[in-house]
Amino acid sequence: MKNNGCKKGFTLIELLVVVLIIGILAAIALPQYQKAVAKARGAELISMVRAIDTAQQAYFLANNTWANNFDLLDVTFDSLTRLSAAEAESYSVDDAYFKNQESILAINRSGLSLAMFGTGPYAYAGFGMWAHPEVNPTWQDRTGFEGNTLYCMEFESVPSGFCEKLQHGTYVRTRDGIKYYKV
Repeated sequence: MKNNGCKKGFTLIELLVVVLIIGILAAIALPQYQKAVAKARGAELISMVRAIDTAQQAYFLANNTWANNFDLLDVTFDSLTRLSAAEAESYSVDDAYFKNQESILAINRSGLSLAMFGTGPYAYAGFGMWAHPEVNPTWQDRTGFEGNTLYCMEFESVPSGFCEKLQHGTYVRTRDGIKYYKV
């Protein structure tokens, strides 16, 4: 049997159906991938905040004051870029690092340890821990936040759902334009 000049191959309709199926799968997979990446980056930020917080506690116990400079703490962030004092002040913190413009780590003399996303779908969301009431009993009365507690934060003006949806945080309050969730 001879094939009368017919070439084997795919028709345009078959190719369009395959492209359509790939597009649908990509549309389903991409948001899930972005969430997984955000959760992984969030876990990294939590780890950094806890490391800074532990170093802050040790510094306070030794000096009876909170460190306002990373050089005073026993932590290093070699892969991060240090901000100048003026840049850190523009973020209302005493000292800060950037990680490829993706996230910021910061501290200030009130015992705040902070890590936030700088860019991406969850920009202006992150985590913070504040002074510990067992070390500074009047702190909770002044701020309304519990010490030794990890809070997820996101700017009220840029709601991303990061704290509530991805971190399963419980809403606590809004203060100075920032929503706080206990995680």
